[in-house]
Amino acid sequence: MAGRITWRRGWGVLTPGVLATALVLTGCGGGGDGVPPPRASEGADGGEWSAGPGSGGPTWNPSEDAGNGEGNGGSDAGHGGNGGSDTGNGGNGNGGNGGGRKKTELGWLPVGPQVPNTDTAINTPADAYDQLQDLRCADTRETVNRYGDGSKSWNLVSGLVYACLASKGDTALWAEAGRLYDSLGGPGFAQGDCRESAAYRTLNQAIGWVRQNPRGTVTFRPSRGGTTACRSGITEVDPGPEATLSPGDSFSVSGTWPDEITRATLRIGGSTVLELTREFSGCCHGAGAVFRLPESFAGAGQADLTLIYAGGTLTKPGVFRVEGTQQPSPVPPAPSPAPSASPSPTESSSPSESS
Repeated sequence: MAGRITWRRGWGVLTPGVLATALVLTGCGGGGDGVPPPRASEGADGGEWSAGPGSGGPTWNPSEDAGNGEGNGGSDAGHGGNGGSDTGNGGNGNGGNGGGRKKTELGWLPVGPQVPNTDTAINTPADAYDQLQDLRCADTRETVNRYGDGSKSWNLVSGLVYACLASKGDTALWAEAGRLYDSLGGPGFAQGDCRESAAYRTLNQAIGWVRQNPRGTVTFRPSRGGTTACRSGITEVDPGPEATLSPGDSFSVSGTWPDEITRATLRIGGSTVLELTREFSGCCHGAGAVFRLPESFAGAGQADLTLIYAGGTLTKPGVFRVEGTQQPSPVPPAPSPAPSASPSPTESSSPSESS
């Protein structure tokens, strides 16, 4: 509020504390002629006392730099806020560190790929991973509340749920995410499970950053296409390499592949290729499939299996031996060479011509 501070008579000796009480803001001059003003000096607030001719008393004159009042704090980037004061003239300052909020974007859960789920029920930590991988925080929280049993696998999913919700604005939930993270006791429990290992790395990175930047803001970036938590590959074929299969026999395959298997072939001895009948094929992490050999084929030997899906193939050599019932077609004999031509009698030289 604009105005001036005047000196009133009759206060006696004033201490600095009493002086603050004795000063009265007025909009016009008052009494006070003949009372010496306080010594002019720069105050802690930036300004000085002065007594103009004919004035009602000494007047406090704020300096030009006194406009830095309470303003918005500076950000971690070093940009200060705009100060303000009762004089109405705010100063622009270059603020210090610590006043603002850091922001970061962290990678979210990579694609599993998804677990096979033939009955469409979502009731395991692996199912919840797939649900949460799409950043469906609220849906996954309902899954945890319904099926979670307090195991470390469920606590890992639950910690990620709270981190997911906290990143969407409910920052108080970081504390619960941190508590669940601490209950895991490190990544050791997830060894051997590629999806849980990826989930732990995601939560570990988020909690670590938030604890170093308690006023910071985290957002999660959806996983890029092609990045998976688990490598694709054929894990097992049953029966194994010591077995011999005949026409019409079936065998099973387990492993991880990023999409539905559309075709499967066997190559025998590096040349003969058999198209297999697909009896069953699941997708995608820890998946299984069953294939059947043709009812009739020729050839025998160790077989290499190839699974074909949209965008790629998986091959495992020497899965087992096969023996066909058809005998290979006999190789026709090579044609005998044509007899060499002998000279005709007319081409022979007569004795008289040679003499």
